[in-house]
Amino acid sequence: MQTFDVMFTVYLGEQPIRRWQMVAPQEFIIMKFLQTVQQIASQSQPMKVIVSRDEVIWDQFEQKQKIIPCTMEFQNY
Repeated sequence: MQTFDVMFTVYLGEQPIRRWQMVAPQEFIIMKFLQTVQQIASQSQPMKVIVSRDEVIWDQFEQKQKIIPCTMEFQNY
């Protein structure tokens, strides 16, 4: 089973208030993201969560590896 190394960051307004790293299979990362989304959705203050990771790809045009940032986010405002 493939694991992914992701970073979760929770913001209150524009200020990051919590940040943690998770190395886990995709299913566990999705479950944690959805739990965090449910918590944020119930808040009256403007909040968001961003999950990010870097993906290494091969650029055939430049004939070299590139790092592409991948992010997913939810905000309640």
